[in-house]
Amino acid sequence: MKSLTKNMITNFKKGKMNQRDFKIGEKVTYTPKGEKGIVLGFPPSLNYLFVVYDNWEYYRDYTAISTNVMHLKKGWKDETI
Repeated sequence: MKSLTKNMITNFKKGKMNQRDFKIGEKVTYTPKGEKGIVLGFPPSLNYLFVVYDNWEYYRDYTAISTNVMHLKKGWKDETI
């Protein structure tokens, strides 16, 4: 996976991370529970992403959950970005 850009890290530290910092199909971790997910899409609000948890092989066929980007971390815990 691509490494985080300097701008993305700065935005995240300032609490300005939004959906533009993610892409469809990207692996993410829901930090409050450590759940692994994949970005499925972008709702109208820049502060949220549609994320599928589990069922990663066919994630496009499953219903996603609207998740606040401030609760997401790029990548999965057991993988390096």
